[in-house]
Formats: sequence, structure tokens, C-alpha cells
Amino acid sequence: MEDSSEDEREMLPEVRKKSFVPRWPTTMSELVLVRNSGQNLPIQFNEHRQPVGATSKKMQSYISACVRQQIPITYNSWKEVPNELKDKIYDCISMSFDLQPNAKHSILMSASRKFRTFKTTLTQKYILPSTDQPSLLQFPPKIYSHINQEDWESFVDARLSEEWEDYSSIQRERRSKCAYNHHMSRKGYANLADELKITHDVSYRSTLWKEARKGRNNDYFDDATRDCASRIDELVATNKNEDILTDALGSKEHGGRVRGVGGFVSQS
Repeated sequence: MEDSSEDEREMLPEVRKKSFVPRWPTTMSELVLVRNSGQNLPIQFNEHRQPVGATSKKMQSYISACVRQQIPITYNSWKEVPNELKDKIYDCISMSFDLQPNAKHSILMSASRKFRTFKTTLTQKYILPSTDQPSLLQFPPKIYSHINQEDWESFVDARLSEEWEDYSSIQRERRSKCAYNHHMSRKGYANLADELKITHDVSYRSTLWKEARKGRNNDYFDDATRDCASRIDELVATNKNEDILTDALGSKEHGGRVRGVGGFVSQS
């Protein structure tokens, strides 16, 4: 990565001051007022102990802001992040939201995903499109001015390395094998079920799976998903098996997660 000129470095702080407002977690003014009053925003949980409702969405946004602000992007994975920093994230969330006693694990799991997503955003939006223009990679994006200059340079070097390209290629190939893409955006299965008031019966997972893959016209986006939805309807009609979604997809469940219900739900 090429070094910038002294003139550019001297001009940068002035440009930043005038052109944007840094993305600090405290810009969520409502949370600041609540925290300063000594109160906590209540969080609604469903039967799977997943947070749902409008306040849970605010909490997820706040987790994202805290992760961006407090976790250096130079850590290769969430496992490398020191426990002290993870505890700091949880403390920030618990100061503003009324959490269940056992909520720490789910909060930090959400933080780990947002940490990975943030680094992916930086890579896809700000680094890879500028590989032919090194001057655009000299400084962190203005909207994320809190990123340390040295950390940014290290992160850019890592993302342009052959090792990362090999890793990225493997992940792209793995992602290409996903045949049924959902279209829930940030809503998630838990909030989708809460919004649609879907009852918890033997077809619960398969119903959620279908609803997550419908467009605004109530139709599916591709033939593969449409065919799988038809198999689900046939199994529901015949009551062939209680594990309807697994049968319709034709593949076994993963050990670490449960399809069709969202995060933080185990097989047990």
C-alpha cells in the first residue's frame, strides 16, 4: 500500500469534521436518555428465548454499533477477541436493555456475527472495488473514522493477500451451494414468526421456511424454492413425518443449528 503525502494527511481531519458525523454507539439518542435515567428498555422473548419485537431490533442495531466502535478489525475471528472486550460489549447492552439472566451467550453470538458482517462490508464496499486505485485505500472510510489508521492499513494488506483470496474463494464456492435463499433481510425467523403469529405445531419450521422465501407478491423467487415448498405442502397434507422440513430439503440437520427457526436455538 502506497504512503500518502503529508498534505493529504494534514487536510484529512478538516474534511472529516465538516463532511460527516462519526458513527458512535451514543448517536442512538433514545438509548442514551434511557440509560441516563437509570432505566432499561424491556425486551420481549418468544418460547425459544429469542428476542422479538421493535425493541429487539433496536438492540440488534446497538450491538452492531458497539461492535464497530469497540472491536478492532485486525482480529481474524471472534475467537481471537479478548474476553475483556466481549464483556465490554455485553455490559454496554445490559446497561440499556432489560435482559434475561442467561442472555449473555445470545448477545455475544449476535455480536460475533455482526463483527464478521462489518469486516465483510468493509471488504466488499471499500477495499475490493478500489484495488486498482491504491490512493483510495490509504485511509479508513470517513463514515467509520473511529478505525485506527494502523489497524486499517493492516486490514487492507490482509484482505489483498493471496492467503485471504484463497480463503475467500473457498467460502464463495461453499456459498454457491446454497440453493434456497431467504429474503427476510434483518428481520430473522423469530420476528417473522412473531409478526405472522405462526402457531407452534408440527409444521412450524416448514411454514416459517416457506414464508421467509416469499416475495411481496406472495410467490417464490425461483423454481428450486417453489418445488421445495410444494414438497412441504404434500408432506403437511399427508402427515407423513413430523420432521417435515428435513424431509422436504432432503438433507440432515446440522449439529450446531436448527433450520427454519433462527439463531440461538439448539437441537435440544
